[in-house]
Amino acid sequence: MIKRAVFWAILFGATLGAIEWAARWAYGMASESTFDASVIDAAQRELQAEIGPSRRDSLLGGLEVIHPYLGFVGNPIARSKLSDGLHQNEITEYGLNDDKSPIQRASEDRLIVGIFGGSVAHYMSTQGVQALEAELGRAQRFAGRQAVFVRVALAGWKQPQQLMALNYLLMLGAHFDVLINLDGFNEIALPAVESQPKGVFPFFPRGWYGRTQGASDQNVRAAIGKITYLREERSRWAARFVDAGSDRSARWAQTGLAAWLWRARDADLAAALADARLQLLESRASDTRYVAAGPPYDYADETLFSDLADGWARSSLLMHQLCEANGIEYYHFLQPNQYVPGSKPLHEEERHRAWSETSMYRNAVERGYPQLVEKGRELRERGVAYTDLTRIFSDNNSPLYIDPCCHLNPDGSQLLGERIGQIVSSSSAATRAPIKR
Repeated sequence: MIKRAVFWAILFGATLGAIEWAARWAYGMASESTFDASVIDAAQRELQAEIGPSRRDSLLGGLEVIHPYLGFVGNPIARSKLSDGLHQNEITEYGLNDDKSPIQRASEDRLIVGIFGGSVAHYMSTQGVQALEAELGRAQRFAGRQAVFVRVALAGWKQPQQLMALNYLLMLGAHFDVLINLDGFNEIALPAVESQPKGVFPFFPRGWYGRTQGASDQNVRAAIGKITYLREERSRWAARFVDAGSDRSARWAQTGLAAWLWRARDADLAAALADARLQLLESRASDTRYVAAGPPYDYADETLFSDLADGWARSSLLMHQLCEANGIEYYHFLQPNQYVPGSKPLHEEERHRAWSETSMYRNAVERGYPQLVEKGRELRERGVAYTDLTRIFSDNNSPLYIDPCCHLNPDGSQLLGERIGQIVSSSSAATRAPIKR
């Protein structure tokens, strides 16, 4: 009897072991990466928090609203929290994703640091702020002052939205001692990928077609609804495994079998999501109006990327001049991106999660970033404290990029914050006395 029980126990264990081995092998074949429970758990947790980033696609969900000067901002009436993957900040009464008002007054005891840009800038302002603050504290001219970071960065923002926001906030009485502008990707990639298919003026805010005319078009509404559902379904599916894995009695969630089950359905949802996004990008109403499309722009002309780079540079120069007139130290940084050739040796995890040969952004980055780099040199010649950060990860083999777009994990954001802080702290040109306002 005992021998039979032992035999069946061994057979059962061997069967489970074979199933686990086969599941890990199947997972590796499907994902083109080795099984790593910690990496899988991190990916699932990221998807679990996907409700926040999905606001960029859910134009009808109420999380973003049209703004008369800034294009669009978060909706404070919804009282939603926008997740940055690590922190969650309230939408302030001014529509910005922060835990404080952007209207801060001058103070001898506080160093008011404005951080402007899009989602990468916002990630840096939360996930990388400790490194940034530590480096700023090394500057003698900032000694004894408490750093207060004002986040004027929203997902999808691109120039001239940062320029408009600076004008708007200064008019309202806001004070900045230091202004950090981290941008470049949205300005060069989003118009080519999103505005061009709809014939929308490339300098209009992101998603302007959907925020105006598209919101009343049946095909656009259907595509947006499908995108929202699929994003939320991926989040819910990942949450089941995250929640199960946190239960000590359900460690099966960290097995190869669980990983394979999660990956199989997640891959189907991701493919359906890609199709829905393509449908939204290709949708175009038959009676496009000026309010949705703006001034006519000939996308057949080869000057698109040079025009975008010119607009980006002019916006930065105007921010520099505005800051100079108001006694603000202005620093402009071109953000890194994985599609810039030779900019980073990609980790295996990044190749799986953050790189795509067919990425809709890759062509825009490869064609447009060289023009941003050239315009950046011209900005420096005109006195702008500009720094090209596209090579900041050129000798870093660690996994830093987290998606096929542009975003960084906390380690990447910390490295950005550290480097930006070093540059600001070591600046010898910014020693003028602030203008009293």
